[in-house]
Amino acid sequence: MHKELWQVFHQNGEPIPDGGHPISYFDETTPRPISADAQIWLYCDRPTGRELLFQLRSKKVRSGNLWDVSAGGHIDYGETRLDTAVRETREELGVKVDPTKLQYIFSCHRPGHRHIHNVFLYDFSSHPDTFTPDKNEVADLKWVPLSSLDDFLASGVVKPNLATFDWYWQFLKLHLEAQ
Repeated sequence: MHKELWQVFHQNGEPIPDGGHPISYFDETTPRPISADAQIWLYCDRPTGRELLFQLRSKKVRSGNLWDVSAGGHIDYGETRLDTAVRETREELGVKVDPTKLQYIFSCHRPGHRHIHNVFLYDFSSHPDTFTPDKNEVADLKWVPLSSLDDFLASGVVKPNLATFDWYWQFLKLHLEAQ
């Protein structure tokens, strides 16, 4: 049986050498080391304005039936955050992105949580591919205009820990508006 290993990190965000643990290690009884993910936001410029892609998580996965980042997932042992961003976009959306065009914009760590989010932007405006989502993970995709993003986040259909992360959205919107 294959056990996927997650990379674990020091408090400062540096990977711990030989710091791979199976997912089962991260339960409520084990003091959890710091893990991390890559979150990829695809955006597209349309005549009506810039739009951000959201993914409706399949009911089969954690936080299923809620809208979430375009693509994302945990950093596997030995991977970089960029490797993870490329892999997760390919696995979840069926799209091969150019790693040189993935823009790393920030990392964040909520107080009291043992997880680091590494956030990327990718301009999908002139991308030649169409989406072929993994139906085991992705139920639907939706482009949301930046002009209605606040209403969408407040609607109750977005993953709660993402929708209520106010400074995350302020920082992300600043980067999207500056592109």
